[in-house]
Amino acid sequence: MNKKTHLYLALSLFLLLPACSSSPENHEGGSVYMVPFVIEELGIQGIIPSGWIEVGGGEYNRRASTLDQTTLVQTTLPDTAMDEAVGFAAAQLGLEELPESIGTYRTPTSEWDIYHFEIPLADILQMKADLALVEIDGTTYAVLMAAQADDYETEAPYHETIFFHAVYAFRPIE
Repeated sequence: MNKKTHLYLALSLFLLLPACSSSPENHEGGSVYMVPFVIEELGIQGIIPSGWIEVGGGEYNRRASTLDQTTLVQTTLPDTAMDEAVGFAAAQLGLEELPESIGTYRTPTSEWDIYHFEIPLADILQMKADLALVEIDGTTYAVLMAAQADDYETEAPYHETIFFHAVYAFRPIE
């Protein structure tokens, strides 16, 4: 596999989800429990929400209903510089380019660049997403959290809590 295969597969799987609206009833107001994961093939470890479905390539979907598109992707681009990863991520998400970073997020091991943007899927659906990128020793790591615009707006604390906890706990396997 080439160095972009993991991110390409994860983002491709995300973009192939059905373009339908959803309003997950069973997750409103509920607690989210984060559990550890390790993906040896990608050389990463971190946390994900308990009960989310592993799709592969570091992608986990909430699947509160058959139409739910809420997803969390945690992956790596080996031997890829940050500027190259930014361009690659934008292209895979159907964007001409990523918007300016909205800031940084410091964890005990690194400082991540944070991006917030919308992802157009077909002409009928908008996804809102947060993306964190960091380059460590010539490898870029990525954490992407995306949800349909309606879900993102109504579940913003839920969304932000999962995203920033995942970024905070993300680590390359040493």
